Amino acid sequence: MINLIYNGMPVDVRKYGNKAACTKYFDRKCDYWRKQGVRTASVSLYTRLTKQCIDWERDLYVRNGKCFGVYELGKPVLYLSDPELI
Repeated sequence: MINLIYNGMPVDVRKYGNKAACTKYFDRKCDYWRKQGVRTASVSLYTRLTKQCIDWERDLYVRNGKCFGVYELGKPVLYLSDPELI
C-alpha cells in the first residue's frame, strides 16, 4: 500500500493515481473556508504529533485571531474565541 499523509489523513495514492492528483483532490475538497471568506489556519502533522493539543490550539489562536477555520480529518471546523461572534 502506498500512503500519503495529507491534512493528517492517510490516503492510498493508488486510489487517486499519484501524489499530484491527491494534492489537487484535497485542495479542492479543503477550500470551504476560503469560499466562506474565513481565514484558514493549518497545523502540520509534526506539530500535532509533538505538542500537546492545548498548546498548538493556543498557538493557532495567537497567530490567527478571534475567528478562523481549520480542517480536521478533512472536515471544516470553525474556531471562535470571541463570545460576541457566537
